[in-house]
Amino acid sequence: MIKNPFFILAIFFSIANVVIWTLGLTLYDLSFAYPFTSFSYILIILAGKFIFHEHLDRNKMIGIVFILIGSMTLLLG
Repeated sequence: MIKNPFFILAIFFSIANVVIWTLGLTLYDLSFAYPFTSFSYILIILAGKFIFHEHLDRNKMIGIVFILIGSMTLLLG
């Protein structure tokens, strides 16, 4: 499993995630930085649509809108 390129890529992205998150927390307060983590759910849905040609139905679009509304409320409130 260690020789699997997807496993190595996953480890690389996990380490990059920790480094970027740590750098982000040194520059911004947690109350400002944390709402940006919800954008990862939107990116995953959109990546599924454009990379894997998954169906983007009405429920997923409504979910994206609610995530955006919640994140904007936290960022601007």
